[in-house]
Amino acid sequence: TEGGQVVLGLKVTVPETTNINVTDGTRSESATEDPPLVFAATGFSFLAGGAASAIGSQIAGKPSNTAPGAQVLELQAIDTSTTTGACQGSLVGSLSVEFALECLDPDTCGTVQAGVSGNGGASYTAIARNPAGAVTAWTSVAGIDFGSSATSRAPLVIRYADAGQVRIYARYNIPRPNGTPSGNYISGASNAFVVRPFAFFIDVTGAPAATDGAGPVFRAAGQSFPAILKPVVWESGDDPLNYLTLTGNAVTRQFSKHGPSVMVNLARVLQAPALGAAGTLTGGGAVHTFTDGTGGGEKNVTLAWDEVGILTLTANVASYLGGAAIPGQRVNLGRFTPHHFEVTVLPGCGTFNYSGQPFDHPATAPLTGVTATAHAAGHTITTNYHGPYGFAKTVTFSNAGSVANFTNQTLPGADFTLGLGSDRDIAYTFPVKETSPVTLTLRGVDTDLVSSSGYTEETALIRSGRLTAQNAFGPELLPLSVPLRLEYYLDGVTGWTLNGADTCTSLAPGSELLLYNGLAPKAGRLVGNTTIPVAGALTTTASALPFAGGIGSLSLSAPGDGGSGTVDLEILVPTWLRADLDGIDHGLLGPGGHCNPGLAAAAPGFIAGCAADGLLDDDAPTVRATFGIFRGNPKMIYLRERVQ
Repeated sequence: TEGGQVVLGLKVTVPETTNINVTDGTRSESATEDPPLVFAATGFSFLAGGAASAIGSQIAGKPSNTAPGAQVLELQAIDTSTTTGACQGSLVGSLSVEFALECLDPDTCGTVQAGVSGNGGASYTAIARNPAGAVTAWTSVAGIDFGSSATSRAPLVIRYADAGQVRIYARYNIPRPNGTPSGNYISGASNAFVVRPFAFFIDVTGAPAATDGAGPVFRAAGQSFPAILKPVVWESGDDPLNYLTLTGNAVTRQFSKHGPSVMVNLARVLQAPALGAAGTLTGGGAVHTFTDGTGGGEKNVTLAWDEVGILTLTANVASYLGGAAIPGQRVNLGRFTPHHFEVTVLPGCGTFNYSGQPFDHPATAPLTGVTATAHAAGHTITTNYHGPYGFAKTVTFSNAGSVANFTNQTLPGADFTLGLGSDRDIAYTFPVKETSPVTLTLRGVDTDLVSSSGYTEETALIRSGRLTAQNAFGPELLPLSVPLRLEYYLDGVTGWTLNGADTCTSLAPGSELLLYNGLAPKAGRLVGNTTIPVAGALTTTASALPFAGGIGSLSLSAPGDGGSGTVDLEILVPTWLRADLDGIDHGLLGPGGHCNPGLAAAAPGFIAGCAADGLLDDDAPTVRATFGIFRGNPKMIYLRERVQ
């Protein structure tokens, strides 16, 4: 009915060592679970806050009476009253008491002495250290004041500047009446208690303390860096979570003797950007066996982080030897940049780009451009290289390092999205229109000097292009076809040749064609008005046929019987398809963007304020279509009238 448990009372009236044995005739208790009971006439009791065997977890290097975790420790001498049989104070006054330290885990002691103070910590006496189970070395400490017989308690402060589980012993050699030692001792031992390192100091040599995207650069994402993990002692004024206050603290070398039995969790916390990806910390996780430090008791680790930003490294033991946790962190570790860029190109015109043509020509689909993708050393994309986060920088594109002949080659960091940024306005323009094709190697470098050199750098073929058109004539009863031709400059021998690879050029007469003649002067015409009078009320309307293999055409509808006349067509092609078609500076002004400088005010093509622009290579093709002219039999090669 007692749930399998019986509580017995035992009274022993003489000093002795005894044991309790329990058996039911078949089974007996385990000897290891039933150690001998020692009854002494007198003894020492270690009190913490007035309670026996209650010394809590201590911090290496910190006096036991100092915060954090301060405790009031006392050594009490007691014996048995011959009158009442109760415990009573046994010693009074200031005496010399011998102390010893027993190292339990690790079971051998290090070189750091434990200290005991009987005067509130004003001074300490280093006491002897002993391995587990072999307490043979003692140190006498003077000035242990037990006060009066009412309490027989002496204030005690202990300090141990290393780590592990320990026990402290005290003994007093009872003197004879003549004052000589009797060889009989009042003795006692504390409970086993843990002394933990104050904190982990994470030493990353040479690392700047960056706080935002404008801070100094530390490493590239994915690039390894060394760190040293040091379990350190307490010093006055230290903050366990501020690495700057721990730089000179001594290392608790006993911590290294635990080997793999004590694991330290080394992890990362993303400090900035706040909304970014935490990435992966290589070399972290469970760290143990602190045996390879340069100063002893340390742990060298090699770490790598595969993202952009600023880290906080944390080191933690949740429960050291079953006691309190050991904290530690390294804040403001960074700034980390991308390791490299990879640059890809989607040309603006199929397999090439025209000289002067943006790589993202609006008429093409899908979107094109020059794209830089930020990568870590392991080639994963660093998504924290993101405009809103403030860690992406301006990237400048070049031809393998040369920025000559580029326009709009800089891509602001604000334009990056999760590690990817595309420059769709960049263009490369030949200084001379008649230049043979070249192949560019697109390279990206940001203001931190992160580069694509040595990694993916796609190429782009650049051709100098132009559009040419031919005059057309024929009867007014049939539509007229104006031949168009796309060309690129090959070399000084061939010159201009058909560009059959063009897949991007198209003509929209409603926005790229200017029609004019004597009935509808150029000065008053609007671009995109595709219907124009030819003769009287008879009109023609322009439309376009798509290019195929570099060949295209404009079609003018037949005005009808009696519709003899001419129409001038100015084709407002993009700037990269304009060229010097006649050696004349046509200027830049007017509805069609071009005019003819030097014309008389009465001339049909005159536009007020028209002036030369000093350029020859910006001609828009201009042709004339003439209705009402017999074009002959298409099967006839040559026709000549007979002269009488």
